[in-house]
Amino acid sequence: TGGGGGRVAVYYGDISGFDTANIVAYGGTGRRGRGGAGTVFLKDSSQAYGELIIDNNGGSGETPLRSVGSGVITDLSATVLTDENADFPLPDPDTGALGLEGLELNPNIEQERTFTIIDNTATTITINAADGDLTEVAQVGNRYIGVYTFDTLTVSGESKVTAQDIVEIAEGGSLTVNGASLEVALLDDSVASVVDTANGTVIETLDTTLPEVEILLPPEVTTVGTSQTLMVPVRVTDDVALGTIVFSRSGVVEGSQSREVPGEVQTYTTEFELFVPGDLPPQGLVILEISVTDAARNRSVPVQRTLSVTDGSGPIVNITSPLPGTFFRPGDDVEVVVEASDFSSVTSIGFSASGVASASDERSFDPAVEAATATFSFQIPADAPAAGSLFLSASATDAAGNTESAPVVSVGILDITNPTVSLTYPHEGAVVGQVLTVDVSTSDDVGVSSVEFYLDGSLQETVSAPPFSWEWDTTLYSEGPHVVGVVAYDETGNSAVDEVTVTVNQTVLTVSSDTVWESGTYTYGDVHVTNGASLTFNGNVTLRANSLTLTNGSVLTHSAATTATTSRLNLEVEALSIDGTSAIDVSGKGYLGGGRSATGDYGRTLGNVPGSYRGVSGSYGGLGKIGDPSYPAPDT
Repeated sequence: TGGGGGRVAVYYGDISGFDTANIVAYGGTGRRGRGGAGTVFLKDSSQAYGELIIDNNGGSGETPLRSVGSGVITDLSATVLTDENADFPLPDPDTGALGLEGLELNPNIEQERTFTIIDNTATTITINAADGDLTEVAQVGNRYIGVYTFDTLTVSGESKVTAQDIVEIAEGGSLTVNGASLEVALLDDSVASVVDTANGTVIETLDTTLPEVEILLPPEVTTVGTSQTLMVPVRVTDDVALGTIVFSRSGVVEGSQSREVPGEVQTYTTEFELFVPGDLPPQGLVILEISVTDAARNRSVPVQRTLSVTDGSGPIVNITSPLPGTFFRPGDDVEVVVEASDFSSVTSIGFSASGVASASDERSFDPAVEAATATFSFQIPADAPAAGSLFLSASATDAAGNTESAPVVSVGILDITNPTVSLTYPHEGAVVGQVLTVDVSTSDDVGVSSVEFYLDGSLQETVSAPPFSWEWDTTLYSEGPHVVGVVAYDETGNSAVDEVTVTVNQTVLTVSSDTVWESGTYTYGDVHVTNGASLTFNGNVTLRANSLTLTNGSVLTHSAATTATTSRLNLEVEALSIDGTSAIDVSGKGYLGGGRSATGDYGRTLGNVPGSYRGVSGSYGGLGKIGDPSYPAPDT
């Protein structure tokens, strides 16, 4: 097969007197047929895109145009498009292969904008940054395609031309396919063919009509005030489809913003926001300029509107003293300093207080001044609630009648009430052992923030949230008396203290046989009565212990009283445990009460049964008679 024809490109200003028909690039001949036609590209200074001629002079070889093809974006930056599934032709300096350099890329077939390719790899395309930002029109997942645009395209001489890209013919241009064939891609990935057509079909015509824009502000709107926002309505139109609206500001206010017209519409109305800062001097000008591009990137003639800036903002005003977060005590005098400034001068400053105190006042300035300071004072009530809030407000008015408010300053009222704290366990005089939890009860008019736990004056732990408690391992300390102390604080730092003296005793006593304790005080760490034993208190007996446990049928009791003696069973224990087979049993151990005098009735007991002896009290008993006739009889 013969070799393919070469590529010829001629750029010129005036080609009169030169016959372009003499520029040919036929494919070479061979035993198996002719090679594909080459390309002749002509472009003069008046053309936007130029003319492409492909003529193989009767040969049937195929001429594939360099193509980007179509695919789906897998990654995208401002200048680089990535398709991990692509296999783009690579540039090669040794062979002169250009790769995709110089071709046009449409990164999103849902729009018309194209970019010139300057380099590529097998999976990436780099565009000319001067053409814009790819991410403005495309994103990952969009379908891309290559684009050829010509003023004139002529295919003849049995050429077979194929392109994986779409081909656009500019408006007013021509496509001629004569004795040849042309296959190009369409946006929907199908293929359009034009075969042996003397006046070929226009595959796609470029839109060259400019869109139009109109500012819909009423004619009487000629000013805008400082610190004011003006909504600017705009209407844009196009004969095919609109693209992007650009809203620009210049003068004393500068900036621009763009807005895409949604959908393929020919008329669209929207609003843009113009804000004039309050720190601008009046009498300046703001120039509005609005333009629009259509889907073919034709740009309208910009439309302008000039507005004068007037004084539309109040003074700059601030409360400079006291600072936010300052605290005062009930009954304190408060001094408030307000500063204000304005281009057109300040005429008055006003002040007010709300919350735990109310106050208001105003100062006038005649003549008006550009910068003013006013001082106000008031007193916080002596009964202002603790931790209450006080809100200070101020405003200023300028000579144009504009009023502006200062940021509200919030100050606080100090809490001067101490919290309360009480040790709920262990109690004063308790015998403790092993590991125990020291508990407290607290209260405050605002709230307790922390509790410190001390042992013998040494800080052991600080707890900053309820429940306020401390685990005390008494086995780490000597036996004998120890002082447990607590200090509670509120958020302001007010405090309260409490302390108890306890005795640490780790001695464990086990009573496993019947035992009698005579009158006295017995102190142990833990007492276990078990194995069916009976522990009897004879007389006035006190047991002080960390714990008392009765198990396996054991009994704690006291001996029977006589007319001359009493028995008292006094338990001062921190923990008492009795299983289902054991008991503390003092039933039937005491005598019933009698009357106070020899003639009085017997005392009564449960069931209104007479007592056994006059004048002697007992461990059960009904009330003894006290010799007062007004006292109810025992049987009532």
